[in-house]
Amino acid sequence: MKGKWFLLFSILCLFSVVPSPTLRAQNTGFVYVGNHQNGQSDSILGYAITDNNGALTPVPGSPFPTQFGNSNIKFAVTPSGRFLYTPSAIPGNNGVNGYAIDANSGSLTPIPGSPFFAETADIGPGWLVMDPLGRFLYAVDGYYGQIFVYSIDQNTGALTQQSNSPFYIQYAYPNYFGLDATGQYAYSTSYQPFRSNAPDGAISVYKIDQATGSFALVPGSPFLVPRDPSAANKYFPPSPSWAVTDASSRFLYVTDSAQLDLWTFAIDGVSGALTLSPTSPMHMPHGANQFTIDPSGSFAYFTTLYPNSTDCANYFPYSNVYAPDSVFVYSIDQASGALSPSSSPMVAAGYQPSPLATDPSGRFIYILNLQGYNFDPNSSTISAYRSRGIGGPVTEVLGSPFAAGAKASPFSLVVAAPQKKN
Repeated sequence: MKGKWFLLFSILCLFSVVPSPTLRAQNTGFVYVGNHQNGQSDSILGYAITDNNGALTPVPGSPFPTQFGNSNIKFAVTPSGRFLYTPSAIPGNNGVNGYAIDANSGSLTPIPGSPFFAETADIGPGWLVMDPLGRFLYAVDGYYGQIFVYSIDQNTGALTQQSNSPFYIQYAYPNYFGLDATGQYAYSTSYQPFRSNAPDGAISVYKIDQATGSFALVPGSPFLVPRDPSAANKYFPPSPSWAVTDASSRFLYVTDSAQLDLWTFAIDGVSGALTLSPTSPMHMPHGANQFTIDPSGSFAYFTTLYPNSTDCANYFPYSNVYAPDSVFVYSIDQASGALSPSSSPMVAAGYQPSPLATDPSGRFIYILNLQGYNFDPNSSTISAYRSRGIGGPVTEVLGSPFAAGAKASPFSLVVAAPQKKN
């Protein structure tokens, strides 16, 4: 009798440790990237993130046809993970495309009323920026230096342009526009100072009205990135190219693509004014494309043109002759905001890694490697990494890099949070 009970107990234990197909199929969100080919149809590529290891698998229906108008585009997704927005360049109807994200599969369905019109330049808006609370969407028209503000219907995802929109930024041709982690301030930097009359190194700061999404220039703007006599490229004027705040919006980090530096500014909690940190600048001889900070605020991830951002290696296809570009990991001091290389600072990425993002949990980092010249088969991919805990040293996900279409579009990678499943 004891033998029978032991056999039954063993069988039950065996079933308890075998994962169910349902558990294996669970995902922890979705990744969406843009595929832009001159003279051909644009598309959105969708991938489901496997919960246990961060691997990517195409979602049903991907790629989804659309029309961007240019390759320098930036997607936006609501914090709920329910809606995705992309620039639209349909002739006569420039604006924003809106899509509902299926909670189970990640497939995209156009939101009724999409595309939502914005009277912009012929190429349409380039960048879309999401309010951290999911209330407003900002569409950037760099040519005219204006920002269209839309309120978001939380049930349908439909957009309504605010009555006093668009707003004009301080200088046209921005090369960056973004919000702080709390949604209280916006930042823009100039792309072409000789055309926009912006001083070298200008960072404009705007206070955002929390009720309407409108914004006003913060007194003292623009705040300037100074010249660095010790910079690797000391003969070039400062050129702020990307900016991110920490999770508490106490510090603003700004990359300088000309002087190859990182600048840290303390943010005044009342006025929003910027004060240069005494820890600045931090030299980045490898340069930087884009960067992000993990949800814990403890680590920053930089995509770079390592080992030498000043040579022409980035103009040739990836090969054994030209080392793959890289990702650097930095630890953030929570008190001073200072950055320092982590214990494992560099991991190899693909060709020209540029946009990157973490999933909402901070366990996985996704990096879009751009299309190489001559259609190099080792480019136009997504590199995926898993962090050990939240942030810190990273290891490449099994199966990485994952294919990202025929021509990956710069800036156009976003990660949608998982929704409550039906």
